Amino acid sequence: MGMVINLAQRIESSAPIGGLRISRATCRHVRDVFNVAAQSPINVKGEDEPLETYLVLSAKERQFHATRSGIEGVSTEFIGREVELTRL
Repeated sequence: MGMVINLAQRIESSAPIGGLRISRATCRHVRDVFNVAAQSPINVKGEDEPLETYLVLSAKERQFHATRSGIEGVSTEFIGREVELTRL
């Protein structure tokens, strides 16, 4: 429970049936992965100003880029994530 959870629930409940509405903050995190459409600001209980929201339209085509990070020659393993690794 808490303010963030309540806000997320209110944004989610305002989405059209079968759709996904996200906040501006979430949009910044996923804008390179999903196509989104800006929506008219919505009034949300507990917020002073209307919130900018976006509808997720579709996943973008994946762009794979070879990126290097860490230390050359050192690899790390998933520890305790066997189920997740299997899903990947």
